[in-house]
Amino acid sequence: MTNYLGKRYTFLLFLFSILLLTACAANIKTGELNILGETATLDMPAVPRSGSHAIVIFSEMHYQPSYKSQEIPRIMPNPEAVPMNGKEINRTPEEYKSLTIPSEYDDDELSSQGALLYAENCVYCHGEQLDGNGKYRNYVNKKLDDGKVINKGAYPANLLSDKTVQSTSGEIFAFISKGSRTGLAQYSNDLPIASGMLPYDSILTEEERWALVSYIRRIQGR
Repeated sequence: MTNYLGKRYTFLLFLFSILLLTACAANIKTGELNILGETATLDMPAVPRSGSHAIVIFSEMHYQPSYKSQEIPRIMPNPEAVPMNGKEINRTPEEYKSLTIPSEYDDDELSSQGALLYAENCVYCHGEQLDGNGKYRNYVNKKLDDGKVINKGAYPANLLSDKTVQSTSGEIFAFISKGSRTGLAQYSNDLPIASGMLPYDSILTEEERWALVSYIRRIQGR
């Protein structure tokens, strides 16, 4: 047993030595080490900047880089994928306009659910007051010291504007589903949706999107 442990520690010492000698080719964040170019790749201990472990000996999934909610890049599902709740029904703008919040849902419960969903999915862009003044505005169309503008794009919509308040509940449902008015227009013309807002029909269920409509309507006083 002692001999086995001695060999194991010798092997670990050898690996650490390789890491030290070839540090220029190693990634201390992930532990990936390339020896002599692409001749060999080893998984060495990693030294991440965050987390409960200063040095990660074993490469496990929960030590790998991850993204927080709404953090870029957000990976979207395959456009041909079918959600577990079924394939989305294709509707025209006029068909969306005539939709109303399904009567089988309890208004209070639906609105409460919508408040939680709004905090998780919408507040970053549209703001806590639904006025479009979320934290996202600090990053879009940002002007650098040299005058160059980066992250060009449309500002989030003010959900309390007269234009939005006067929209039908079905239209608001469509804007959420297809990624804003722009996304709905692109969808209606068989164009790829390239709106600044994500199309939430591939992220949230129909009930969850109706919950958002219910919450928005409650805040609008409708």
